[in-house]
Amino acid sequence: MGVVDPAMPHRTWRVDHGDAGVRRRRQGGGLDLATLEASPAEPTRPPALLVPGFTGSKEDWSAVVEPLAATGRRIVAIDLPGQFESAGWPDRADHGFARLGVAVRDVAAGLTAETGHRPHLVGHSLGGLVGRAAVLDDPGAVASFVLLDSGPRSPDRDGARAVRRKEVASAAGGGMAAIHARLRALDGVDERMPEAERDHLRDRFVASSMAAYLGMFDALLAEPDRVAPLAATGVPTCVVRGEHDRVFSVEEVDDMATRLGGRTVVVPLADHSPALEHPAATVAVLAAFWEGVEAGDRRRAR
Repeated sequence: MGVVDPAMPHRTWRVDHGDAGVRRRRQGGGLDLATLEASPAEPTRPPALLVPGFTGSKEDWSAVVEPLAATGRRIVAIDLPGQFESAGWPDRADHGFARLGVAVRDVAAGLTAETGHRPHLVGHSLGGLVGRAAVLDDPGAVASFVLLDSGPRSPDRDGARAVRRKEVASAAGGGMAAIHARLRALDGVDERMPEAERDHLRDRFVASSMAAYLGMFDALLAEPDRVAPLAATGVPTCVVRGEHDRVFSVEEVDDMATRLGGRTVVVPLADHSPALEHPAATVAVLAAFWEGVEAGDRRRAR
């Protein structure tokens, strides 16, 4: 069940995350990963793999998995290792982008084996940097790549996020629940959000692995600009951002798109999470890009 945010009419608060897709498990990086999946009875097009951002989960895609599946594809959204319902590795240092990218690549390989087609890969925010690591490790593993509200490098332009990491790390002795409480004290509460959705966000945060949370935070702060090697892979790539997103510098995001041989596609009336804030427009953008890639593949095959 969805509830519309009156302050942003296109935003869908998913207060019942059991009403979209099918929950499954897949293997990636030697781990048991939780997925949210949707598929038509007889898929006619290559599948897609959706990767969430920092402190996110597969539920961040719950408003788009079924509409995307309706375009003729098997759609798989995952919890990254250590997120929410996915197992993680034991150590903080294990959760850097290179090893997370291997887990994503493994899931992509499984989808290729199942369907006979390489999947389109979409990475949201930190998930875009993880997806980039997967593409750089094995460009042939995916049919295309979308960076959704992601950027060329760490978004910590002024050191504020490094200060935040120290702040939340001081609460780490109390576990993930204590870190969540510290974050709420720092950020306040969005009173527009239904209580059921606030509960969901808290529950998934607390259920996530401390090692994964801190390790991903470390990786996010340290990530360099790797746009040039991504462009050199030749993998068809699209840069998409919400109209009002400022997590990554707009100027850097637009420059990244140019260096990748294209331009930024803007989802109107969306902020940092277009798949929830304007799902219909997000579905349209992704479907159009994938169809263009597939049309090009068909032309080259003639």
